[in-house]
Amino acid sequence: MKMLKIYGGLAPEKVDALEKEFNLHLPADYRQFLLEVGGGIADTYHEEEKNTIPVEGLNDSISVAALYGIGNQPAHCSIEKAMRDYGDEIPPNSVIIGIECYDGYLVLECGGENAGVWFWDDCCEYEATTEEFGVYFVADSFTEFINLLGGKLELPDGRVWKPTEGVSV
Repeated sequence: MKMLKIYGGLAPEKVDALEKEFNLHLPADYRQFLLEVGGGIADTYHEEEKNTIPVEGLNDSISVAALYGIGNQPAHCSIEKAMRDYGDEIPPNSVIIGIECYDGYLVLECGGENAGVWFWDDCCEYEATTEEFGVYFVADSFTEFINLLGGKLELPDGRVWKPTEGVSV
């Protein structure tokens, strides 16, 4: 997936503070993403088809618009704002990690039997979603999620980021 903008890597202390504030234990691959990339905006204008992931159960695909980071400006692209606004609506030890083009959220459940990345269609934008059901499994891990997006993030400065390999030139 091509990124139009990234927020830049974070100091480990910022990630530790997020975990403490929201009582989380982030998986190593997602923590690596925050430390090295810090979140960012996907290039949905030119590259939307590369941001698309088919979601079983939704009977449709989602398009990733942004992957949240910590302390981002604008604030609506930050994990903290999303968690303060909606954290009480997701399972414990879960974190809102991004947004889909139609305003649904990407949620990472950090452990347990439902660990992985989920899509939460909170606005009922998709036909399969009802008032009673709107959460769909996407991937077993953040790494698998990135693999569904082509296995890498193409950063604006020409670097490529891969979950297990870090940033490379």
